[in-house]
Amino acid sequence: MKRLFIILFAFIVSFGLAEFIINNILGYPKRTGQRKFAYASHIINSEVLKWKSPFTKYWTVEGGNNVFSYNNIGLPGADVSIDDSSKIIFMLGDSFLEAMQVNPKKMAVSVFADLLKNTNFRPLNLGSPNNDPYLLWFRSNFYEKYYKPDYVCLLVTCLEVLDLNFQNYTGAFNFTLPDNFGIRINDSKLEVFANVFRNNLASVNLIANGLNNYNSKQESIQSVTYSVSDTVNYANDVSRLKECLIKYKSKYGEKFFVVSMEPDDGNNKLLVSACDSLKIPYARKNLLVKENILEGGSHLNELGNQKLGELFYDTFIKLYKK
Repeated sequence: MKRLFIILFAFIVSFGLAEFIINNILGYPKRTGQRKFAYASHIINSEVLKWKSPFTKYWTVEGGNNVFSYNNIGLPGADVSIDDSSKIIFMLGDSFLEAMQVNPKKMAVSVFADLLKNTNFRPLNLGSPNNDPYLLWFRSNFYEKYYKPDYVCLLVTCLEVLDLNFQNYTGAFNFTLPDNFGIRINDSKLEVFANVFRNNLASVNLIANGLNNYNSKQESIQSVTYSVSDTVNYANDVSRLKECLIKYKSKYGEKFFVVSMEPDDGNNKLLVSACDSLKIPYARKNLLVKENILEGGSHLNELGNQKLGELFYDTFIKLYKK
């Protein structure tokens, strides 16, 4: 019995010390609530959409060990003030647009919003990892239930990233919204019980997030080179991209535009051709260069985000603010 007591005491002390280090020294946050919704049930790993609670904290290590927060509406970026006079701009893209690796106020969409601060235009950062134009179709439709977009911008990072994401689909694209699309999903009893610990213990939240990340698909950006190449044929990817663009164009009309950071001139011609054939405004600037990428990482640093935000602004003003 004495040995059991010693072991139990040692465990409690060790756990308490680990919690102190993880939460107070490393800064890993405790869990904050989130809402879950039925999403794209016919797409693997996209059956549920999780919408973070306002000001939820998150930990990022790419580009340095930092703790940041979601904004006042539970999206990445600086806080957004929305009223009846606001004109909403949906900003759609992958993790390069989401930009969780940099300070929320330095994200490209936040830079874009700041440049528009004396107007009633309000860009919303709807970027999310692994999200290609097909999956973003559902993301746009979901957030339309809460915010009516006056304009929609799609970031096609580059064909190399697009190709990686499109490899996740083997069949034809199905743009039909499921019958239960957007319906709130309540936590199970097990989740409610587990969240008691996650909400109060950073160490438990760290373990739970680690397991979730292990079991979910992760964006394969480690293999992206952003190189100029004559050996890769992206014709099929562009064809599938056009399927998506047709849907966006049909729904949003002249209020829809595309931006890219494609580094290869040949690939850019493919994107230009795809957008021109559908009369969709398109702008491109090669930002995927060393000075704009996080050291030891793959995403844009603050400088790269600044340039991307300025590209959004210049493109938008040229097209719509006349």
